[in-house]
Amino acid sequence: MKHTGGPWSVCRASSGQCECRMVWAGQDGPAEANIATATFPRSVVACVHQEWGDGPDMVYGTVDPDQTLGNAYLISAAPDLLEALKSIENDDGSIPEPIWKMRNDAIAKALGQ
Repeated sequence: MKHTGGPWSVCRASSGQCECRMVWAGQDGPAEANIATATFPRSVVACVHQEWGDGPDMVYGTVDPDQTLGNAYLISAAPDLLEALKSIENDDGSIPEPIWKMRNDAIAKALGQ
């Protein structure tokens, strides 16, 4: 099962935050695809999009149905992946610096930093 390729980013207005809470494929979105929106009742974490636009008559793009399922699985694994990353330690410096930076950057991104 394939998900939409990264990088993914959370939509941000010029103020640094955006109330739409949309996740876009692409560095600074909107870009390739609107992946998900997290503006639903608290029991729903995100709604994965197959198409997006400004209404049924103004569809700007679509995501392959197989990718939407892959995106949903990836989003559902995010909390476990974050905890796994946070549990990795490098006290002895055995993890190469580029890999350690990638780990730290992923944690910071997940925490909105």
